[in-house]
Amino acid sequence: MKPNPSLTSWTVCAIAVLCLSTAALYWLRPFERKQPMASSSVSLQLGMLADDFSRALGHDRRVNKQPAGMNFHKKDWSPRAPGQVEFVHGLYTFNIDGVLGVSGTEDVERPTFGIESLDVYVGMSAPASTIPHDEARLKTMAFIRHLLQIGWRPYYLPSEARLKGRSSWVGTDDRDPRYTPSFEEWMRDSDHHWQFEVDGVYLRLTVSRSYETPDPLKPGAYLMSLDLETELHKVRLWFPEEKRHNWKEHWAELMQYAVGQRAKEEAKARAQDLEIDTAYRDPRILAVEGPVITARVGEPCPKTGLWEASLPAGHPSAPHLAGTPSRWRQLKAGELMPGFGQSLLPDAQAINAAIVWTWHKAT
Repeated sequence: MKPNPSLTSWTVCAIAVLCLSTAALYWLRPFERKQPMASSSVSLQLGMLADDFSRALGHDRRVNKQPAGMNFHKKDWSPRAPGQVEFVHGLYTFNIDGVLGVSGTEDVERPTFGIESLDVYVGMSAPASTIPHDEARLKTMAFIRHLLQIGWRPYYLPSEARLKGRSSWVGTDDRDPRYTPSFEEWMRDSDHHWQFEVDGVYLRLTVSRSYETPDPLKPGAYLMSLDLETELHKVRLWFPEEKRHNWKEHWAELMQYAVGQRAKEEAKARAQDLEIDTAYRDPRILAVEGPVITARVGEPCPKTGLWEASLPAGHPSAPHLAGTPSRWRQLKAGELMPGFGQSLLPDAQAINAAIVWTWHKAT
């Protein structure tokens, strides 16, 4: 996608450092010598309220609160007694063993959206510290085949080339999950990525081999990570921070850029005789294509659910309202749409007349 200026901010940098340090921790843990702990399983899903998610994690959970306004709800397991995670998503639910840790992300300014992204870290050799390279390859592809069988679909970013089969192991970092690599292809790189989507949830699967175990004739240390996120969380992060409160107004512009960028990338790929999956169609973005339900301050609420108050982009108080947590409200059908007082917005009466409430989801 188009470079996002906000991704250079200290907020995102802090989160990136935290994620890198977390991954490094899991690389080191298989080599620790701790007393075995009892294995346990947890059942998790996106959209769970933070308190419910924390309770689902059970004992030994912890919360890492960041000054950037993000809370990370975490649980770790010993590599000698790894956990099991059930990711609940209707018909597309799956289980995964060998889990060393999970982390759910909560945006404190959007608490009613609950856990919008979930990271799962898997020790592929747990409880051992290493695994034969070809066994890691076959184990990974077996899990990917299972995802495809239960309905998860391959996913390409709107701006990237839709490389197919073996070509995806040459011209991109993201692999085609329908293609099984040879052992030589598997060993060529230490990191492999696959992307999936289904019914408003996106999954990026990464398998990384430790740089300390590159010898193809000796076992290697592997870490698998699953990064799951809601559609709304994913698409909002394609925009700079100042546009996220009204990202739908900028959607057409972003997609126009993405279409042009994909055409350029695929032209380069064809020049290298790489295969393009021309049958692939981008998934519907439900948050964009669904019916938009709005209401004004003082009108009866047309539908029960989670509502967000906003002002037109050019309004002088729009940035202030966009940064106010109370712009999110749980409202019931029939009750009057609320306004805001002088303590929150100066000249509240005039501003309330310009506010538009937008329905986001049922609760």
